[in-house]
Order: sequence, then C-alpha cells, then structure tokens
Amino acid sequence: MDAGFAGAQLWPARILLVGTHADQAPVTSLRRNARGQTELVSNTSLITSLQTSFGAELIIVPRVYVVDARQASGADMTALRTVVGDMKQFLCQVTRRDAYL
Repeated sequence: MDAGFAGAQLWPARILLVGTHADQAPVTSLRRNARGQTELVSNTSLITSLQTSFGAELIIVPRVYVVDARQASGADMTALRTVVGDMKQFLCQVTRRDAYL
C-alpha cells in the first residue's frame, strides 16, 4: 500500500483473526451456528478488547474464524475464503484508484 505523510499508512490495516485446529479445541469453547460454521463462544470479549486497544489504528473484522484446516470444502473454510476475497477486492479497488491520482 502507499505510504502517506512521513511514511504513515493512508488506510488502517485490516485484521482477520483465524483459529486453526478446530478439531483439537475444547468442545465447550466452540459451537455451530445455523449455517454450520464453527464459532468461538467467548469471541465478543476478545474482539471488544482488541478494538478498545487498537481500534484507532486497525480495522478488526468482528468475528473469529475457527476452521478445521483438514476440511477444505467445509462451511468454515468457505466463509474464510469469502471474507479474504472481499479484502482482496477492496485492496484492488484502492490500488486501482490510486494509480490514477
């Protein structure tokens, strides 16, 4: 990305939290939502504390993606691919727009 004044980034970094090895996590810390995706039970306190600490410098996606990396076609990996694709699309739009400035 382009650097702004004095080398500072023009846009805050986008942060995506991914937990791997969902198959090895304690059963009490995970649950499945209606779409079949694995969710972390206590993710709101984690996300809230990160946004409180780094909210001015970072854009933190408000979900912890918990995936079993051995299941490439599962609902968890599909959701992760979707959010990463959205981030890539945003980056391409910003880069394309800046090329004409």
